[in-house]
Amino acid sequence: QAQKLMQVAELQQDLESDLKLGGKYVGSNGWVVSGKLTDDGQPIVANDPHLAVQVPSLWYAMRLKGDRLDVSGMSLVGLPVIIFGRNGHVAWGGTNMMADQQDLYFERVNPENPTEYEVNGRWEKFTTRTEQIGVRNESPAMLRGPLQPISIEVRGTRHGPVISDQFDAFDQPVALRWNALERKGGSSYESFLRANYAHDWQSFNAAFSNYVAPALNLLYADTQGNIGYVGIGSIPVRSKGEGMLPVPGWNDDYTWTGTIPFDQMPRSFNPPKGYIVNANNRVTAPGYPWFISHEWAPPTRAARIEQLLQQKLTAKQRLTVADMEAMQGDMANLPSAALAKVMTRVIPQDDLQREAVHYLTRWDGSMDRSSVAATIFTAWSDRLRKRIFADELEGPWNQRSKTRQLESLADRMPDAELAQLLRNDGLKWCDDVRTPEVETCQQDLMLSLQASLKDLKKVHGSDMSEWTWGSAHHTRYEHTPFSQTNLLRRLFQREVANGGSSNSVNVAAASYRGTEGYVQTFGAGFRQIMSMGPRASRHLYMNSTGQSGNVMSRHYDDMVVPFRDVAYYSLDSNAPAGTEPLTLRPQ
Repeated sequence: QAQKLMQVAELQQDLESDLKLGGKYVGSNGWVVSGKLTDDGQPIVANDPHLAVQVPSLWYAMRLKGDRLDVSGMSLVGLPVIIFGRNGHVAWGGTNMMADQQDLYFERVNPENPTEYEVNGRWEKFTTRTEQIGVRNESPAMLRGPLQPISIEVRGTRHGPVISDQFDAFDQPVALRWNALERKGGSSYESFLRANYAHDWQSFNAAFSNYVAPALNLLYADTQGNIGYVGIGSIPVRSKGEGMLPVPGWNDDYTWTGTIPFDQMPRSFNPPKGYIVNANNRVTAPGYPWFISHEWAPPTRAARIEQLLQQKLTAKQRLTVADMEAMQGDMANLPSAALAKVMTRVIPQDDLQREAVHYLTRWDGSMDRSSVAATIFTAWSDRLRKRIFADELEGPWNQRSKTRQLESLADRMPDAELAQLLRNDGLKWCDDVRTPEVETCQQDLMLSLQASLKDLKKVHGSDMSEWTWGSAHHTRYEHTPFSQTNLLRRLFQREVANGGSSNSVNVAAASYRGTEGYVQTFGAGFRQIMSMGPRASRHLYMNSTGQSGNVMSRHYDDMVVPFRDVAYYSLDSNAPAGTEPLTLRPQ
């Protein structure tokens, strides 16, 4: 069974790396500030959702205007509605709620008839359907001829599709229940359409009363000076358990009894402190009666956003749109700075190590691309994690995939926990059980520092002042599918030196790829700042790559550098020069 669970873990890691789904500390930032705290008396919404970075961008900036509609903001490519944006009355942004909306069920098959499964002591037929997946030949496809489509037989139960048929991980069928797959899941699009017409807090809430998935946190402001937050999504209420592991599906012991009532979802309106922040962290207070998730993001980014707000307010300064811009570009990594203070207790053994430690002792945690300390810290802490946990998390010598899974556990250890481990050397995590000598964390610190400096010197040369984070860390906008083709990659793919980290507000989830350095494939897809007022307003945005999917257009990649530099365009009532509105009329 452990072998089969490892297959599931490998599939999960492949989805994260190949399809860029999920990963370490992924999420989004959103906050709203009351006009009582701003320089012009108008509330401000700031938002930057995080997804896999790619070219073309998943997002598209647009304005829709009709007889009763005038709304602008960001939409997903192909959707004729604004997902996050504003109209003449309200503005809103969003983050992932991290809610648990899926459960896995073991199904019991009739030993006399494999086309049936058990439901409360009786046998029912599996539903079946055939999915045809078209396959395009390798480029140039026109010269190679068509390929036959792949047919996949999909079984289903009362809970949903039997996903275990696609990989041999369990001895019995496992079905996925996800409310987005059920008929009412189609109401999610309608909810955003209704929100485009919302004119106040009540109509905005009503727009999402039947919304299903994915579960989101929405930050709200209006021209009357109100601010608010509401959690949306159909979150199951379970008769037993919390859905953390697959459960028996042949009876109703673990059935869903309903969903959290919309009027009891997390919600806040005009809170006394005058602002609301969410960065995928926990949204419920102790005593909240419903289970939502165990997968909240660490509070690091949310705490940093609140810290920046409080710094201005404590100094009796009014918040401005420029402050919001600076906050969205903030690259401070405070947990890493705290870990660096523990790591620099090491006793350097040579001049190179002393120089590196000197950089880190003066480091404030900024992951700016000009920082040398950020490069040294990242390389050293990566080496340190692998060294400390090498023996405890070592897989079989001939099964590299298992070792890869175990190493990923060490990579995901938060900086704060690693710092605590180093302070408490008595737990003997630093002692390698494979050797007779007793090792200490000081030894691991010194040896991992030595190894990381050797790697950095090999790649970046002997001059440590040249080891900037921007030279080691790049944002890679891959194109699907042309980044997989050597001939076309250079034409379609884009890459830019960048800063940031998984803990900074300006988030950058990157992985180390040898001589390529640290490659970021996950981060903000766009940035948006909306100031709402009855007289005047501002609407700033920046897409991550460009507005065009045509590689021959100058708008294919003209936002890559401005986005990296946290610059903004204005999305106001005036169309940009050289553009013409597209008018759609019913027949």
